[in-house]
Amino acid sequence: MLSKLQTVVAFIAAMVVASSGKPVTIQGVVSGAISCGGSSGFVSMELTDCTAAPCNVSTGTTYEIGISFLSQETTSNVNWLLYLYYPNGGVNRIADKTAEGSIVDGIQYRVADNFVIPDRFNGIDGELSVMLMNGETGSRVTCGIFPVVIAPNAS
Repeated sequence: MLSKLQTVVAFIAAMVVASSGKPVTIQGVVSGAISCGGSSGFVSMELTDCTAAPCNVSTGTTYEIGISFLSQETTSNVNWLLYLYYPNGGVNRIADKTAEGSIVDGIQYRVADNFVIPDRFNGIDGELSVMLMNGETGSRVTCGIFPVVIAPNAS
């Protein structure tokens, strides 16, 4: 039986986006990821096969991205958003989903999801951002961002 802390920290929203390509694994925290605001304390981010930004990613490949944070609010509804920001100021939403489970003030969480970089982003470098929004109030819970270099899938 898991302890209360293990149960709470094990909260992971595994909402799967349509995937193509082979799955790859998380190797550790992305050095160079920074907070982009929110009411809760940003802790770290993870991305499949990347431990230092800028992260090299390929179109058509399935990745897992995760964000860890110390919650400063309580809600039963968390919206998970994944964005790609371009150097020229443009932005494209890659994913927008509702996470399963709730968060409670004062507890550290890791929320993760799988996604695929669409082929239309081939050769576009930018920054990947995960934003968690309180689905009840619309406020930003936490946000993390780091640079990426996008290449075509080699397979």
